[in-house]
Amino acid sequence: MKWVALGSAGVLLAGWLAYAPRGVAPQAAPVAAGSPTGLVAPALLPAAPASSVLSEAGRAALQAASVQWRGENNPARRDAVLDRVVAALAAEDLAPALAWLAAGQEDARDDLQSRLLHRWARSVPTAAAAWVARLPAGAERSAAVADVAMVWAASDPAAASAWVQQMPADAARDQTVLSLGYELARTDPAGAINLAAGLSDSAGRADLVVHAASQWGMQSPADAAQWAGQIPDPATRERALSAIAISWGNSDPLAAGTFAVTVLGAGRLQEDAVVGIVQRWVQVQPEDAAGWVNQFPEGALRNVATQNLVQLWADQDPAAAAQWLNGLSAGPGRDLAVETFATQLIPQFPATAAQWAVSIGDDTARNHELELVASGWLAVDAAAARGWLNAIALDPSVKERLLASVSTL
Repeated sequence: MKWVALGSAGVLLAGWLAYAPRGVAPQAAPVAAGSPTGLVAPALLPAAPASSVLSEAGRAALQAASVQWRGENNPARRDAVLDRVVAALAAEDLAPALAWLAAGQEDARDDLQSRLLHRWARSVPTAAAAWVARLPAGAERSAAVADVAMVWAASDPAAASAWVQQMPADAARDQTVLSLGYELARTDPAGAINLAAGLSDSAGRADLVVHAASQWGMQSPADAAQWAGQIPDPATRERALSAIAISWGNSDPLAAGTFAVTVLGAGRLQEDAVVGIVQRWVQVQPEDAAGWVNQFPEGALRNVATQNLVQLWADQDPAAAAQWLNGLSAGPGRDLAVETFATQLIPQFPATAAQWAVSIGDDTARNHELELVASGWLAVDAAAARGWLNAIALDPSVKERLLASVSTL
């Protein structure tokens, strides 16, 4: 089979991820017309504006805003003060204002700098990027790079990604890449995956890939699953496939469920996928979700799926859930479903919960559920609960202990 690179930076995946099969790579977001996507290194970015002198009007506005900010205790109004002054500054004052802030000790310096960078990055991202690239290494530079990258990505994700990727690899760059990757994943999973490939932090890389795969699963689940199945690292591959199955459940729960039980290996990730699918399915088609779960063989997967199904169904439509329970054949599967249902009913309908608990076939499970019902019922209606306790078959020592707990009522 012939392979092609995933997205514009797919070459980065060669050392870690398998190339995506032809025709199934996630669609990259379109590049805005006229965007400077070739400007990938600081040396190629435009120089900062020649003028570094802040106008008198700009200086006065910033100083007045700083005074007003200090005198305002309400956080929302403080933010509004800074938003207004930044919005009103002349475009030619943006770079000088940043330099003025860097040289001073303004109380609102960090908040003002972030807002100024956001505005500059929205209008001339290459100039804002060139400015932050010249800052000395440290926390301030890292925060400024992240600010520009996130704003730039909103208008030209390819250019913003290229700019971030060419930076020297370090923890600060990785954090910016992660932030940008999670933002890109919503609209451009290919871009997010390509960003992840350049991360030095293996845990962060895997987490971003899994998140991007989940987002891709909402757009094109079959293609996402085919691609994720080729991830070389077994742990990341299983996590990505599980995340895709859950996302798939939003559009086609039956297909997603079939995928989860046939492709994923038995264990926690498969259980998480099945639970995620059931939780979405039961909200729109509870009877279909219940029918699917009821086909599972006895075991851990059926148990966890049943518990989640019944808990949600009992909350949204207990009558319909009860009707389904009445149609189940006796056995461990029915017992677990009834236990779950009765437990959900205890806070509001303890008498009904008690009727269901009595119908559990397994002695140990029945006695455990009866004790739960009794404890909950005694807390809200001790007289009715006492009468019920005296009438049912329950270990005398358990009855005595339960009644003693409310003897003062």
